[in-house]
Amino acid sequence: MSSPFDPPKTANDAVDDAAFADQVHDELARARIPQIGLGGCFGLMGGFVVLVGVGLLMMGAFGGTTEAFAMGCGGGACYGFLGLIYLVPAVLLMRSALTLGGYSDDRREQVLTAVRLQRQFWQLLGLMFLMIFLLYGVAIVGIAALTALGSSLESTFDEIANEIEP
Repeated sequence: MSSPFDPPKTANDAVDDAAFADQVHDELARARIPQIGLGGCFGLMGGFVVLVGVGLLMMGAFGGTTEAFAMGCGGGACYGFLGLIYLVPAVLLMRSALTLGGYSDDRREQVLTAVRLQRQFWQLLGLMFLMIFLLYGVAIVGIAALTALGSSLESTFDEIANEIEP
């Protein structure tokens, strides 16, 4: 028997948590697993850049000359870093897709884990975008400063050359 002081009933009160978790899981699995998995696979293929970096490091180490060593180590480190940038988000995407695609008795926990992994992925992507924008800003300011410095040095060199020539 209900009391007049009970909170009002809504349509959401009739939904069972387990049934709701099953519905959310099925919708997420149907809509997202192929796209998330494909994005993760492309990212994992991009992660092969790490192997290119290792190859460049090895070529530099066994190149024989100092120039080959410097170029191999610099290029290998750059490619290795870029490969890791590709690989980390791809792993997060694949974990999310595999979590939703797996079979579990507790679908609610499965959905929560997948959503948590998606949140981590988007946080990482937001941080990466912020870092890229900051690097662009530093590059633009640096190029402008070098251009200004170069033009002032050029006029200085022209003045020195005019003084030397009779």
